[in-house]
Amino acid sequence: MTVYRRDAMIVHIPKTGGASIAKAFGLQDTHKSAVYRRALDPEAWDCAFTFSIVRNPWERVVSWWLNTQTYTHTPFLDWVAQGMPAGPIFGLDGAQQWHYIADEKRRPMVRMLYDFGHLEQAYTDLATIIGGPLEPLPRIHEKTYPNRGFLSSGGRQPWKYYWEGRSDLAEEVAALDPEIIEAFGYAFEDEGEIPVKVDLGPPRPTVQ
Repeated sequence: MTVYRRDAMIVHIPKTGGASIAKAFGLQDTHKSAVYRRALDPEAWDCAFTFSIVRNPWERVVSWWLNTQTYTHTPFLDWVAQGMPAGPIFGLDGAQQWHYIADEKRRPMVRMLYDFGHLEQAYTDLATIIGGPLEPLPRIHEKTYPNRGFLSSGGRQPWKYYWEGRSDLAEEVAALDPEIIEAFGYAFEDEGEIPVKVDLGPPRPTVQ
């Protein structure tokens, strides 16, 4: 039976690189929410350093859609317009990152959030906080964006081309995770400097 560390716990939000971080530090890797994880062992949860990795919501939706291509061939914008049906990959509320790390009152239950775009820096920071061998970060489930014929991105991130300027659909995604967007300053257009991490402070005690 695999024995995992108990001094730190990651809430692995799908499509955020959590598998790589969990493997590097010997942490249990599951897509269960913070509410579920704490209910299993409140004492262990409350004593551990709890954290999660989040991602620009519009980029994450593209990554999520690319995964759905293993069982459906719905065009990206049609899939978003249909409400991003999860299929077998994600559970209830899979599109909402905040759902994984907050309680029923949308209060955060983890101490630290890291940005997916700074995964290497997050890895280094975590090593100083919880300890562990700082070897090359394993890359698990890493994907590249399929070539869509754009030879020059003009500095724009590849995921933006999938949206084709559909700001109306982008607003629907923004409405799912306002807390994540506010915390990191994510933007659909003209995104500024994104911090490596956001310290949410000690989680509030959960009343049973």
